[in-house]
Amino acid sequence: MDEQQDLEELLAPLRADLTSLRTDSTVLRVELTVLRRENDGIAEALSSACDEIDAVKETVTATHEVLNAFVERYGRHQIVANAQAELTQLTVVWKADFAHRQRVRALARGLTHALTAHAVAGGLVDQDTIDTCVRKQFLAEPTYWLAPAIMAVAARHHAETTIVPRASCRSSAGASS
Repeated sequence: MDEQQDLEELLAPLRADLTSLRTDSTVLRVELTVLRRENDGIAEALSSACDEIDAVKETVTATHEVLNAFVERYGRHQIVANAQAELTQLTVVWKADFAHRQRVRALARGLTHALTAHAVAGGLVDQDTIDTCVRKQFLAEPTYWLAPAIMAVAARHHAETTIVPRASCRSSAGASS
């Protein structure tokens, strides 16, 4: 029995170590389970954060597209507004420089018409002289299509076959300009 007791004495520290190992193993299993739960929580939080980041990226992208479209529209609007302002300024300048000329032309036409009619009626100017001067002026103005066109119509009206082709050629050539 001494042997058994010796054996028991030798096994006692091993059994104590085995019990201690089992206790340590159980503690490690519990700690491992806690760590797995924490890891799962962290993974879930990370996944949620990634989803939130993706949502923010989509919002930023959509906002960027809207902003770019707005900037483009604003740029076009500015171009149109600048063009309208320039057109308004040019119109004001044109009216200031040239609008009075329309009234002067109308007065000159009226005066010329009245004086010409008075000169013809009084015998100061011959009607043929006036017709000749007007025709020459109409035919001499090739840059403005209306003058030769009026001359062609007048020549056709008076059955002047020599002037009609000259006036017609000039009015059709000037009509393109």
